[in-house]
Amino acid sequence: MPTWLPITYREFYDVPRVFTVAVRGEWLLFDCPFDEASDEYGTDYIVYALPVPPPSTGSWAGLAGSAHQRGTIGVSAVTFDSTKRTCVGEESIEQFLSATP
Repeated sequence: MPTWLPITYREFYDVPRVFTVAVRGEWLLFDCPFDEASDEYGTDYIVYALPVPPPSTGSWAGLAGSAHQRGTIGVSAVTFDSTKRTCVGEESIEQFLSATP
């Protein structure tokens, strides 16, 4: 049974396209930007560690600029709850978590 972590998201197309999750005392940002040239969303999230919690209101434009990139993960590799709007499975993102629990 997965361990579910609450998320907050700003864009949604089939799944959240940009979301944050707080886990083990840090904030992670998962960003799947829209590609204007292909008129499609990408197939991967770029994952960032945020130095501070994300703003609770307003735009997240530029949020990644203040963050440290941790890597990438395929959108299809991230496990969401049945609504795809509330939680993410910890096991599917564990490679991006700090070693300290």
